[in-house]
Amino acid sequence: MKLTKILGGKKAQARGNEFESLVRMRCRSLGIKFTHHPTGCKAFGKKRFHTIKTGYDFSLFWDKKVCLIDSKSFDSDRIVKSQATPHQVDALYDLEQSGFMAGYLIYFRPLKSVYFVKSSALYFLKDRGSISHQDMLSLGEITTFDLKKLFEGTV
Repeated sequence: MKLTKILGGKKAQARGNEFESLVRMRCRSLGIKFTHHPTGCKAFGKKRFHTIKTGYDFSLFWDKKVCLIDSKSFDSDRIVKSQATPHQVDALYDLEQSGFMAGYLIYFRPLKSVYFVKSSALYFLKDRGSISHQDMLSLGEITTFDLKKLFEGTV
């Protein structure tokens, strides 16, 4: 693997972790309860563990409602279906079909803004299809985005 690809992956992971920290801070400041779901593990036998990927990053709870989100950050103004992990799209779509609000919380760095898109919007895209920020729910600027909009039935 090329060094530039490794360094690019590390940079993207650091930006993703930074955005997840911002989501946690916004939840606390808005009084939204949350559970962060880091990469999990599954036990095999007494001493063997295997890393498993979770289907989403956060469960948000407010006003007797639940929203399940995976957080992403991009250096563009759109999300391409191939940028979302297939097992996450499937897991979030299944949850949405079960009656939960489920989708992607996206920070578009060039716009300095955060948006939400339902998982079903990505699920039905063709492999190279994309969704522009203009077709998503705007939650506001990165420093003041309002996660309560997810629970207002406007999505």
